[in-house]
Amino acid sequence: MNTIEDLRATLHGHADEIEHDAFPARAAGVRQRVAVSRRRRRAAVAGAVAAVLAVVGGVALLPARETPDPAADRQLAGQTAPETIDSLGYTFRFERGYEGEGQRRVRVDASDGPLIVSWAASGDGLRLRTNLATDGDPSLSSKAGASDFSEWSLVLPGQRGWIDARAKSGDVALAVYTLDQVPPGVTKDGMTYRQETPDGSLIAAAIGDQGQTEVSLRVTLPEGRIGFDSFCSAQQIKVAHGLAPNVEWFIDGKVFYGSESCNGPDHDYDLYSGVQYSPGGGIRLGKHRYEAGDTVTVTARLVTEPGDAQLVDDPQARLGFAFYSLADGNNRREQGGHVYQRIAGPRPVVSGATITIDVPDVSVPVIPVVTVPADGFQTWEIWVDGDLDHTFENGLGEAVSLTISTIEPGQSRRVELRLASGTLPDEPVRARYFERID
Repeated sequence: MNTIEDLRATLHGHADEIEHDAFPARAAGVRQRVAVSRRRRRAAVAGAVAAVLAVVGGVALLPARETPDPAADRQLAGQTAPETIDSLGYTFRFERGYEGEGQRRVRVDASDGPLIVSWAASGDGLRLRTNLATDGDPSLSSKAGASDFSEWSLVLPGQRGWIDARAKSGDVALAVYTLDQVPPGVTKDGMTYRQETPDGSLIAAAIGDQGQTEVSLRVTLPEGRIGFDSFCSAQQIKVAHGLAPNVEWFIDGKVFYGSESCNGPDHDYDLYSGVQYSPGGGIRLGKHRYEAGDTVTVTARLVTEPGDAQLVDDPQARLGFAFYSLADGNNRREQGGHVYQRIAGPRPVVSGATITIDVPDVSVPVIPVVTVPADGFQTWEIWVDGDLDHTFENGLGEAVSLTISTIEPGQSRRVELRLASGTLPDEPVRARYFERID
């Protein structure tokens, strides 16, 4: 099953496990790295139910106590599911709905396209659990849910697991949406660099063919500040001395961005990841400066080690990069398919090697971002209300911003950043807060 069409047409039998207990508490998290973050969660599982699973766009139905036929229209649990849902300029169209008395779950099979799952309930006390993973252990989360299809979860290509909705009373429903339209920009093989982003507007972008380990693009530099974004995916993640291959970027044959590791397969469909490098107006390389109006050749190369002339031979590799004309005063960010706007919030309190912020009740989801100074390697433990959420290794030796788990409406949170190794310089610690606006 390599396409959504294949998944829609497939029915198969499956035995799976389903919990009937109360929602488990948050499990201890583990490591989040600078370039690649993964959440690891484990939950107790009780009981097993054999089921026939109807697979739709990578989603398979798991029964509660009964298996009624999936809803043929958008009238679900006394609510009307929207025909489409927009996320970051992408349009997702309603595919199938499922109802259950008090509980309903869909199992997500890994597919090559993104999905959206939304929910509703006719009664009170709706609560959502998601358990999704791309590789490694799954990430378990639990939260209160709106009862009118106004909230949803984005499932990335390659993710698998389940989404479960339960209510204290009445019927619950889950609605599945598949990608229907992509926003303006540069699109290739289901991957897109969007024209408009929180950082600014796209100038030019290149997305290589699968297996192409050298990609070039002619770019005319605009007036004003320029931003650079890139991605690399590779199957041969260990090529020399047990290390991952490196991707290097050049302008007219001169290195302009150094190199970074290519850390394995990338399953994303939206390639914008935030501007990684912003040289200001024009680009300076040594004694030479490229100004607005200059046309240059930008090249990305996947090599064994930095400075190596030999390209890596990987038929699964893919490279891409983009240049943006940056907007001034960007106070927005994106996460989980949603847009967040910066707001005021409490200042962090530093006591020894611990940084504490108390987040008050919020009416919409809020993301805290804490910037900590550094003068060498650090390991941080992020604790939320006394539970270890995840750890973070700062191998850059310089100030880094740590993104805390989203604070949901009706919650108040005490967040502690505890320095497990390294030192905390006597420099300001800053916190920023972003609330969801879509």
